[in-house]
Amino acid sequence: MRATAIAFVLVCLGTASMARADSVEASSELQEDDGTRHSADLVVDGLLSTGWAEGEEGNGAGSWLELRLDRATDIVSVSVWPGNLSLGKRSVKEFGRPHTLTVTLSGGAGEDTVKTTRLEDGALVGAQRVDIPVRGRARTIRISMDEVYDGIVYNDTYIAEVALNFADGEPHPWVGKVFSWIKGEEGERPRATNLEEVARQQALVQAGGEGSREALAELMDQAGDGAPFIRKWVTRYVPIGFRIHAISPNEAAIEALLKLRDPTAIPALEQASLRVLGHDEDRLRGTVEMFYAYRELIGGANTNVPNWGQTGWAVGELRGHGEPLQLELDQGGQVFVADTGNSRLQRFTDTGRVNRTWGSGAPDITNIWLGGIRPWYVSGDAPGDVPGSFLNPVDVTIIPEKFDDGFAVLDASGRVQVFDGNGEVQATFKAPVHNNPFLPGVGGHAYLEYVRGKLIVTWSDSAYVYTLEGDELNRWDINDGVPSGCVVLKNGKLGLIFGQSLVMYSIDGFRHGSILGDTLGQGFEGWDVTLDQDRRLWAVTDDGWAVKYKKPGKVEYRVKISEYGVRLPRLAVRDDVIYLLHDDRIVVIDALELARLAELEAEGAP
Repeated sequence: MRATAIAFVLVCLGTASMARADSVEASSELQEDDGTRHSADLVVDGLLSTGWAEGEEGNGAGSWLELRLDRATDIVSVSVWPGNLSLGKRSVKEFGRPHTLTVTLSGGAGEDTVKTTRLEDGALVGAQRVDIPVRGRARTIRISMDEVYDGIVYNDTYIAEVALNFADGEPHPWVGKVFSWIKGEEGERPRATNLEEVARQQALVQAGGEGSREALAELMDQAGDGAPFIRKWVTRYVPIGFRIHAISPNEAAIEALLKLRDPTAIPALEQASLRVLGHDEDRLRGTVEMFYAYRELIGGANTNVPNWGQTGWAVGELRGHGEPLQLELDQGGQVFVADTGNSRLQRFTDTGRVNRTWGSGAPDITNIWLGGIRPWYVSGDAPGDVPGSFLNPVDVTIIPEKFDDGFAVLDASGRVQVFDGNGEVQATFKAPVHNNPFLPGVGGHAYLEYVRGKLIVTWSDSAYVYTLEGDELNRWDINDGVPSGCVVLKNGKLGLIFGQSLVMYSIDGFRHGSILGDTLGQGFEGWDVTLDQDRRLWAVTDDGWAVKYKKPGKVEYRVKISEYGVRLPRLAVRDDVIYLLHDDRIVVIDALELARLAELEAEGAP
């Protein structure tokens, strides 16, 4: 076991001082019908799978815990693990957990030190550790639950563990002794025996059958609350109040659970992540996220997907993780969507059902996201860099053909893939964007457009011009900076969105200037543009207005299409019908009909 896995460093005042919590009491203790007691001493036993629960009528607001030391000691903070952590996020939600805690330090021959802290709701943020800075000299530490979050199933409110963090800079002597014993000759035999036992338990789980369930439970117990031989030593020698710092997660058990990939292990891994800090905490929390994603994957895809999509990873569902998803219409009225979070391209019919997808062909869990990483999630198609698969596609453009249209796709690595009318890859090439990664959270900054036999990649404040075979013809800097949208205008030039302006550029980089004037009105921030099948320009703003132009700068009509606004709208238009993609679904809006109804209403028609 590594000393770096200590959750905190508990230190005392002076090397000779051995301040310890002699006792712990509570205002009440829960006793279940079968006689099980959730007593106060369980809040300082060093185990996160156990805990104290109040036994008051109601939800426990006003209940308290009190730790009493054998001498007055300087304290810098108190750490609390709120809620019932035995089943991870599930039990945190089911039982009550503290909402507001007041920590009072007293008995230090001076005035009491009082600190009140509001906690985030574990039902929303999951299992957590809360460090409450409260500096003072004390012999008694009282923790009062002023308010609580009600459990969704039970009224009883829990605290899993409490630790006291002392002043000065040296570890508490007993914590150091534990790690010296574990790493020394005395710990060599029990350490080796434990490794053999973990291997045996892993083999039992892999084989299945009799004993496998118990073996999995033992592995989970050791992952979350440490190896039994360490817990036994700590219980015998380490004073209460220090024990959680002296017990590290069993790395061998954690590795076994990772190999088994059983989502049942999630609560144990959550407990392990709450024991450690720094890199170890990040690693274990990442593992927990991975297991949650894996549980979603093995739970199976949604078989009841509505027309035009919803958030998810099944075929027909879309996933943008808050980023806008780009869409295009082919000449037959089919809608192509660059399904970024599912690393695939989906094609919807005019009725909103998917008739074909492109990607790796199989779902998987991943943390790859727009050139970086994010919490683990299920991707409808596993990200890939071989032809026909994608690493988070960010845009799609149609390549008109006589019969079935071809298309090209740009992904977050800067790779472009060109497909023919049969959906087969014809060319693959990559724009030189390795020093300029995609920026998530800004609504996209990379676009792909087809212009008269050429493909234009605009990436950040640069543009690249290619043949359909991937030969670079030109590159240039975009004078106005980074556009938030891009469209090919009727004259073959590019329209790039900057703020509330649409600026026209030739594909050789010549800037012509803004072309819409003030026709979009005021009161919006984000917006998008497209051309319909007649090459007419359309715009949709995030305050819910759609504008059709006779030509750039001359409005044909404007209509309100949403009363609630549309965050980061993306659109395609055919026959005055708007296909608006936001919040992972496509909304189909008959703009002409809405304009007609608005005109009748203005005229006072019934």
